[in-house]
Amino acid sequence: RYTFKEEEAAKAIEAACEKVIAQGFRTGDIYQEGCTKVGTVGMGDAIIKALG
Repeated sequence: RYTFKEEEAAKAIEAACEKVIAQGFRTGDIYQEGCTKVGTVGMGDAIIKALG
């Protein structure tokens, strides 16, 4: 967003992160019962999928 002046890309990544969190995916540090616990690779894969 700031260094590369990529506001639209930053907004797309934030929206993808919000979508994945809304779908219930959580890494161990933010896991809550009833959610799907994934590692960092799994979270990254889910975010990339949400970007597509």
